[in-house]
Amino acid sequence: IHGIGDNQERGDFLARVTNGLADALAGSSGTDSAGRPLVPTVDREMDVEASPARAAVNITAPDGSRARWVFVEAFWANSFRPPAASTVFRWFLRQGGAQLRHIFWGLWRDPANDSDYWPGAPAGGEKQPYVAGWFLRSLYRVELFAVGLVLLPLSVLVPLLFPIIWLLYWIPRVGPLNPFGIFDQVQKALHSLDPFLSRSLGDTQRYLEHGMWSASVRGVLEDVLIAMLKDEYGEVDDITIVAHSMGCVVTYDALAEGGRVAHEMASRRVGTQGDRKKITFVSVGSGINQSFMMARKSDRF
Repeated sequence: IHGIGDNQERGDFLARVTNGLADALAGSSGTDSAGRPLVPTVDREMDVEASPARAAVNITAPDGSRARWVFVEAFWANSFRPPAASTVFRWFLRQGGAQLRHIFWGLWRDPANDSDYWPGAPAGGEKQPYVAGWFLRSLYRVELFAVGLVLLPLSVLVPLLFPIIWLLYWIPRVGPLNPFGIFDQVQKALHSLDPFLSRSLGDTQRYLEHGMWSASVRGVLEDVLIAMLKDEYGEVDDITIVAHSMGCVVTYDALAEGGRVAHEMASRRVGTQGDRKKITFVSVGSGINQSFMMARKSDRF
């Protein structure tokens, strides 16, 4: 399941993940007792026109045993209409300053990124210390100091930008108020950010601010998971979800207590042991912590 971005294409994330795993398998080898190389055979399949897009890797081990890995893409980029750039801009001004400060202080206080994101949260599991010698620790602090010189002032300036940009949008662009067409160029530069605001950052804004659109996105993954639980793509022993960025937030929601996937899993607990499947969640570049912080200032649905 992919993350935010304007250039998401059906099958792209599916192909990258599947191909990486297939390449790793094809490049693995061992030796037999005589020292001769033992290399697995890896056959690849992909159907990007299927709904949802899917792929498969068929593996034949040197001893003749076989395995089949089935991959299905939860492609949600078309699950809602992008919001207007002006809507996302106002939302970002409300969120941006706190997010920038949160990023900086999180890096400063918790370089191992293993503390609870929520102030006052109960103690979690085992803490992993930031293991490094004095030189790396010192270098890390110097880097953070440099980052702080940018992030902290910017976190204060972001909420102040709105009235300035509002004036630049609406100031008359005629006569002496628009010398040499300066404001035309300024507005052109501002509107050059519209695609990023609407179709990239807008993904997060839509998901956090609007319960129905987030349900539409989440439903794409829920449908794939439930179909796998029901063996609709072939008999499945266990399921692994590989999620990137905002896709991690969608996955967290889809696996949460009380959702469609949880109900499907609960219904299987009354069946035989062979009817149950293990679900593993692998997050890559997770946006979960940041999204929960933004959710605190978003409309609660």
